[in-house]
Amino acid sequence: MRRQQIILFLSILLTAFPGISFSQLYDSLYRAQADSIEKLVLPLPRDSHRVTQLYRLSYYRNLLSTHEGSSAADSALLLANRLHFQRGIYLAELMLATSAFEGKDFEGAIDHYEKSLPHIDPVTDYSELVRIRSGFLNVLFFTGHYSRAMEICLAGFKLAQERNDKANTASYTSLLGFIYTNLHNEALAKKYYSDYLAMAEASSDQMMKASAYCDISEVYDREKNFSLSLDYLFKALDIYRKADNKVKAGLVFYNIGHTYQLSGDTANALRYIQKAIDYSVKSHPNPYDLALYYISLGGIKMAMGKLPEALSGFHQALSISSRIGHREDIREACYQLALAFEKQKKFDSAYFYFTRYASLKDSLDNEETQRQVSELNTRYNVEKKDQEIVLLSKEKELAVAEKNAGALLRNFIMGSVILITLILFLLFNRSRLAQAHRLQEKINLQRQEIFHTVIDTQEKERKRIASDLHDGLGSVLSAAKLNLERMEESTLRLDEEQIVKYRASLALLREAIVELRNVSHHIMPAVLSRSGLVPALQSLFENVASSTGIKIEFIDHGYSDKKGDTLEITIYHVLLELLNNVIKHAGAKNVSVQLLQFPDHINIMMEDDGRGFDPEEAKKGIGMNSCISRVEYLAGKIEFDSGPGRGTTVNIDIPTA
Repeated sequence: MRRQQIILFLSILLTAFPGISFSQLYDSLYRAQADSIEKLVLPLPRDSHRVTQLYRLSYYRNLLSTHEGSSAADSALLLANRLHFQRGIYLAELMLATSAFEGKDFEGAIDHYEKSLPHIDPVTDYSELVRIRSGFLNVLFFTGHYSRAMEICLAGFKLAQERNDKANTASYTSLLGFIYTNLHNEALAKKYYSDYLAMAEASSDQMMKASAYCDISEVYDREKNFSLSLDYLFKALDIYRKADNKVKAGLVFYNIGHTYQLSGDTANALRYIQKAIDYSVKSHPNPYDLALYYISLGGIKMAMGKLPEALSGFHQALSISSRIGHREDIREACYQLALAFEKQKKFDSAYFYFTRYASLKDSLDNEETQRQVSELNTRYNVEKKDQEIVLLSKEKELAVAEKNAGALLRNFIMGSVILITLILFLLFNRSRLAQAHRLQEKINLQRQEIFHTVIDTQEKERKRIASDLHDGLGSVLSAAKLNLERMEESTLRLDEEQIVKYRASLALLREAIVELRNVSHHIMPAVLSRSGLVPALQSLFENVASSTGIKIEFIDHGYSDKKGDTLEITIYHVLLELLNNVIKHAGAKNVSVQLLQFPDHINIMMEDDGRGFDPEEAKKGIGMNSCISRVEYLAGKIEFDSGPGRGTTVNIDIPTA
């Protein structure tokens, strides 16, 4: 009820002060609450009550800033350690873990979670321990630390069984299936997912059933039993739709699309992946899920031969996963980008993304992780067998051990063969990419030499013409205007009609001078020569926005140093021509321009929400051909994605190495 009252109060304030956002109001409330607690803390003695209040202060400070929150939590932790106040230590470490995770210090978050666990009593604080383990597991899954996740999960599973806690036993069973799926242990993943499905079907919990249906579908996907996988997924979808759970429904749409993709049904795969994206965007998307959806969408587009759309999807996924720091999605997005650029014969870009992918793969998928997980699982199975020893004979144990040893040996041999084959393939592919990269470098060098000769000549002529117009003709016109303005009408003895013509001529002369300055500026803008590309573009977009009313969003990332007059002048004129086309023909209200600097190339993307056009027809025009020619002279690539009624996206890649 209190939450409803707060929302009602905020709604009244928003109505009374329309310039204030919900975010600003919440910040004000959090700030007021934090200030109130801080005043309460100051006079308190250094005891456990002060620790508790410092923890409350860190909670509200953290809602405003992770730095402020961690500072208050550090004070709480210091005092709690001095007092040996176990609950205070646990609460402070938990808040520090939360602040670290929100600040993208994932290893710091793991460290603080580790330090909090010993200070929780599993008997008196069992429910709290379950909650903290859940948060800890989310961080471990997010960062790919599956060995530690396995240890936490097994400990929780064992404790839940001892307490006959069926709900959490089922939850940990599902999580164990998830861990083994990510470790590619299909047999154990199927065992735990099947156990979880049996628990779900024996209960009346519809959400648990839907979750189990989604889990077991992964097993059938890996067994290529796609029809059975789809049956379970549609059962889950029906439950989530009835519950109006759009987030979960979006995830099921993705799983359905993925299953169709595995089965070779590209049309249905594309349909359901797009539904997953639409549902996710409408329901406050989980960025981890959304990145996964865009990776899948890009894969489908690449299979259909639509490489520009595939690259757009993979770039979206890389942008989202980089923002949240999810290494597995970053790795997969880089791998797919490498494949897509290889298909486009852009071997330099393919090599760049493949190198990033290989580096991430080495750090995430190593033998040490597999060894630790194997040791933990063996330790747990030994403890479980000790409890059942009275029911087993020594002969049966020996037979099972021999069978397991044989299976482990076969798995080791098969795994070794697969690993060696994969290494050889990666080495061969890397060598082939390197050869293609060297050949492309030679071609690019020749193109650049020709281009620089042509463009240098053009730009020198532009500068000369601009200078002549400004210093020569501009000076003459200015002098003429000055002389006319100094002439007094009385000395001219002009009649009324002649005075009108005299003033009209003087106005035309002023207009000619302004127009001459504009022409000179467009030929060679002074801010471009003086300050570089980014300030010149900012000036251009501000002038266009103020004169046309079009909202222009400009983002530059990584572009700090001047790359040379020729390159910057060419980029400026290409964007000027594209912007002129938007103003004259698109009827757009919003334009977005991104300038991104990569290690070996510059990427420029311009998007508008105008009426669109047919790219093939537009290429017949002089302006569009000028843009294409300029980019090709730089050994770059320009692509247009547009159509009547759906806006326009222009993507430009220009190599710098």
